[in-house]
Amino acid sequence: MAGLLSSNRSSTSLITASITSLSLAQAQSVDAHLAQFVHLEIVNTLIASAATSSARRAQKERLAKDKPRFPAAPPPALSSSASASPQSAPSETHILDLVKFVCKDVWIALYDKQVDNLRTNHRGVYVLVDNAFKPLAKVSAVKGEKEAEEEVQRFVRFFLAFPSGVIRGALANLGVACTVTAESAAVPQSTFQIKTIKPGAV
Repeated sequence: MAGLLSSNRSSTSLITASITSLSLAQAQSVDAHLAQFVHLEIVNTLIASAATSSARRAQKERLAKDKPRFPAAPPPALSSSASASPQSAPSETHILDLVKFVCKDVWIALYDKQVDNLRTNHRGVYVLVDNAFKPLAKVSAVKGEKEAEEEVQRFVRFFLAFPSGVIRGALANLGVACTVTAESAAVPQSTFQIKTIKPGAV
């Protein structure tokens, strides 16, 4: 009889607090270090790609020595449509607002901080300065050792390639064509120079 009574208990009494907690929606989150790990993998890929590219270039140079040389074909004539009036360029004020968007929103999304300084000559050149660029926070070299410093600078260039591409890609998607160069005079400080390209410029 006791067994029969126990089997007739309400099913709700079998649901414990721990089981109930499993049914509650859990907040979704992403590891804060994920972007840094992705950045490291990008750097490793760039280093491997650079080595492969150098080997391929050396192979092409060896093959080129054995081939007869012919005069290069003349460049194709520009079409009349390409030489037509260029598209109207965005104003400097508009471009500055877009660069500020990159300095604030894009940088916060990637590195949890804004760019520390933005300078411009108001003629299409913008300089972004990050005094503590996160991916370079743990990069260092022994001062006075020239070879070590040169190796670090080579390594830093790979780290700066990704944010340079992000800046150029973000502005391109916002309608601003530009070139981006980056350097680090003293890690982890980094400087990114943006030069806008006027429509129709070669």
